[in-house]
Amino acid sequence: MSQIAVSTEPAYFKFASGLEFKLGIAAAIFTTLIWSGFFIAMRAGVTSPLTAFDLAILRFGLAAVLLLPFTIRAWSTIIATPKMLLLGILAGAGVPFFFLCSIGITYAPASHAGLLVTGTSPLFIAIAAVVVFKEKLNKQKVIGLASIGLGVAALLSLAFWDGNSEYLKGDLIILLAAACWAIFSICLRVACLPPLAIAGFLSLVSTLILATLYIAGAVESGFTVAPAKHIAMQMAIQSVCVGLLAAFSYGYAINKVGAERSSAIGSLTPVLVGLMAIPLLGETLTVSATLGMVLVFLGVLLSSGIKVATILPFNWRRREQA
Repeated sequence: MSQIAVSTEPAYFKFASGLEFKLGIAAAIFTTLIWSGFFIAMRAGVTSPLTAFDLAILRFGLAAVLLLPFTIRAWSTIIATPKMLLLGILAGAGVPFFFLCSIGITYAPASHAGLLVTGTSPLFIAIAAVVVFKEKLNKQKVIGLASIGLGVAALLSLAFWDGNSEYLKGDLIILLAAACWAIFSICLRVACLPPLAIAGFLSLVSTLILATLYIAGAVESGFTVAPAKHIAMQMAIQSVCVGLLAAFSYGYAINKVGAERSSAIGSLTPVLVGLMAIPLLGETLTVSATLGMVLVFLGVLLSSGIKVATILPFNWRRREQA
């Protein structure tokens, strides 16, 4: 009598196939484009009369309202999720992450933020995979992680040697934000919650936290003195693109193709941010930033554990069935 083989592979390592896999790749690419705009808008925002609170309320407020029906519909599923996972999601992409990003990017250029947040997240994810999931790293992944480490070291060390304490301070704060984002990515993947529902839940809780901080007088607002065009631009990017579109597309990509493939595609973000910041913000790419960008980009691709060709939707291979 024949026996049916049952896969013992944990859900964390199972991915979609066919059309859903291709859509996951497309969602990751779409998210990367929005992320690039996010860092540019964040840098422009913190150098305007708008405060970190203003940018955060734009990021979470509208999304909390529009996604509320999805949150209510999946409420029983959300509250049944382990509390540590929910806490990781809220801290990793909510108010703590946003404030760390906004403070860090006040001191450091947008290109540094794009490189450190999206570039070092795979490093933190790999550390968690080894410590929590007991995953063993192959040679390619170790080389990739080493390349990321060298890229970050190049960025930080050259800023230190140049005596640019402002850049160094901003970079270190942004590294904390990157660690938060890695926690969010892992918790989001393990929780396997509906993308729109968890995006709405994240936005709702974050909005309540921000409202509490404002009522308590812990934060200030610059809405009354900021030009209308600045508010409109930030609303379009923070509220619509990041708060709604990217919140869904990143969650969808994580669920369909995994955190590592999503991070591999996201490695294009620092390149796009660096190039966009030149004409839009008047920034210049320093030698340290360029070196760090190249090393981190290559490192993320290698540490993702996939061949470069598999990133493209038309050249992927299905995972072997057990």
